[in-house]
Amino acid sequence: MEEKIRVCGKEKEEAGGRLAQVKAEFNEIDAEYKKLKDKLMQKELEIENGQTKKMSFELRVKEGQKKLEELENALAQSKNVLEQQTQGLSDRPQQLRSKSELQNQLREIEQKLSALDSNRLPSRKKVHADLVAVTKRKNFVETELKTLKDLIKEIEKITKDHLKLCYQLQIDIGRRVQFCFIDKLKLRNYKGQINLDHGARILDIEVAGKTTDTLSGGERSYSTMALIMALWECVELPFYFMDEFDVFMLVRFAARRPSRQFVFFTPQTLPVAASDIVIHSLDNPMRMNN
Repeated sequence: MEEKIRVCGKEKEEAGGRLAQVKAEFNEIDAEYKKLKDKLMQKELEIENGQTKKMSFELRVKEGQKKLEELENALAQSKNVLEQQTQGLSDRPQQLRSKSELQNQLREIEQKLSALDSNRLPSRKKVHADLVAVTKRKNFVETELKTLKDLIKEIEKITKDHLKLCYQLQIDIGRRVQFCFIDKLKLRNYKGQINLDHGARILDIEVAGKTTDTLSGGERSYSTMALIMALWECVELPFYFMDEFDVFMLVRFAARRPSRQFVFFTPQTLPVAASDIVIHSLDNPMRMNN
């Protein structure tokens, strides 16, 4: 008898050690999950800010390109008008002309100059100044385009890192749900696992070597509740609702989360006495004859 007590004590100590180890692993996984969740939120904020900057830069680039096109068109029109007005003024005579011919040509040139003054065409100095301004504007737009391209590359890199983080987070959450699901099944001496296929978006439950379609009613109900509670372990919610449940297991689950509110529905009697638990009982339904 003493030998059995000693063996049982040793098994109890080993079980306590394994339980402490499992709790430590769970706490590490929980801490890592919260860190990954914070990083995910930070990356989402960075992506939103990058998209906002991108839209702003695209708008500024479009406006700059539109103004640049308008200035280039105005400059081209000014050059064409100037060339048409000054055409033939610098042609050298092929032969010597008389004084009267030169005087007539001089009067014609003076009339053309007067017409140019009357039309108020821009001077060469003004055209040159406009050209310099357009060139500066073009250089500015090219710089903005380069900055926008660099920003797009940065956003693509952030997006790639974000997708990588999401993929890793998906794997970690799947492992944590698997761990919690197996832990809940052990309370009823069940063995099972969750089969996840993220690519095909399929989740299947396997308990005691049987899939969801072949589970009995009790196995299916308990495994469904175990899955829901495993998911609860991985998300932070202000309210939790459950209908037709294992009252004792869920009350213990709720007791570890005093900052959350739990609402349970059950036809069973709740032999629970606690200051922070409120039980509302409904009257039996009235049945009328005929």
